[in-house]
Amino acid sequence: MTSVEVGPPAEVGKSVNAAAGILGGIDRYRSVSEIASKLPLGRGGARVQPSTIKRWNKTGVVPAGGSAPIRLPALRVGSRWFVCPAEFERFVLAVSRVA
Repeated sequence: MTSVEVGPPAEVGKSVNAAAGILGGIDRYRSVSEIASKLPLGRGGARVQPSTIKRWNKTGVVPAGGSAPIRLPALRVGSRWFVCPAEFERFVLAVSRVA
């Protein structure tokens, strides 16, 4: 099963300075925890957990038709994960379009 990339993939193994040049500035990225805290509450008033956003990056969301999963582009710096808000918005729109 292949995955569908929503945006440019993050460069693996690059330092923060190199990634900033490649990705147009590290300052436009937000931590996975920050992205999760900005989302509306789900069922029963529960918030989206950061691990859910990491899973959207690693395994993606499989559309109802069973085609390739749609993955959220993310950048790993050390042990932390970061997501560009614009890429997150594209991901949500792509998943919503398929649903």
